[in-house]
Amino acid sequence: MCLEEEVKVSDLLSMYEPQGSPFATHVPLLRAVGKGVRTVLELGAGEFSTRLFLDRTYYPDLVELVTVEQDRKWVVCHDDPRHKIAIVEEPIEPFLDMVDFAALDLIFCDNSTSGDRRCDTLRYVAKRATRSLVVAHDFDVPSYAEAAGGFEHCIVDDRQSPHTALLWRAR
Repeated sequence: MCLEEEVKVSDLLSMYEPQGSPFATHVPLLRAVGKGVRTVLELGAGEFSTRLFLDRTYYPDLVELVTVEQDRKWVVCHDDPRHKIAIVEEPIEPFLDMVDFAALDLIFCDNSTSGDRRCDTLRYVAKRATRSLVVAHDFDVPSYAEAAGGFEHCIVDDRQSPHTALLWRAR
């Protein structure tokens, strides 16, 4: 996926719809980047993100969604062969060592109820996501922005709280 062709600020703005839940403020960015995405790593399951990734309206090219979750209550199950679920205890980084980051188009970071654990995950992903787009939820937490410092580029959607960031390294 060519970032300059696929993601434009005008696309992000055109996809904006105010969300009625603080658990859904990442939806506009995720909708904007869906076209052309074939592989998604979802770090932290959720009603809004999981369903959106499997929605062919926004992710028409999706081949595989891998959801990594620590708490079973967040898992949204679907009878969709494109969706694989891994329940992994924290820290999740040893599990992520088995993931081929070069094969991922999109990584969604919304894992853990611990801010320190989320920061560890963001640092880990920043070191390995050389070609992937990364969407990070709850980005108004200052330590998350620091942890994501390994990315060269960042667009923060601050129209609703919590904020969401679009991060990437390569041009």
